[in-house]
This record gives sequence, structure tokens and C-alpha cells, in this order.
Amino acid sequence: MAAPERKSIRLPCDIKTEMARLEVDLVQRALVEARHSQVEAAPLLGLSYHQLRALLRKHGMVKSRRRGDAP
Repeated sequence: MAAPERKSIRLPCDIKTEMARLEVDLVQRALVEARHSQVEAAPLLGLSYHQLRALLRKHGMVKSRRRGDAP
């Protein structure tokens, strides 16, 4: 199995921005691997379901439901 490709980050950089990009990338990859099941994606990242949900909210990756919308 080949090592994952790493993107080169040029210095100087904003570490908070780069960490956010890394988090988004890893979450997206885990969701694809888990066929978009958040329950299955969370352990792939070493997170609980609720920790994954918090990351999704943090990065604006979850649609907010309006009251009365179907789950």
C-alpha cells in the first residue's frame, strides 16, 4: 500500500488555516470511506460520533435542519 500523498505547505504559513484544511480533508476522506455514514466515519478518525458532528459543524460541513424537516 502506497503512502498517502502529502501536499507541500510553504512557509511561512498560517498554521490554523492549514490545520483546518487538514481536518476538512480527513473528515471528507473518512466520510467517503464510510459511504457517508457519520457513525462509521467517526471511528476511522479516532473520534466519537459526537466529536465528528462537532467537527462537521465547526467547518460548516453539515446542513442545519429546520424544525419539522424529516431526519
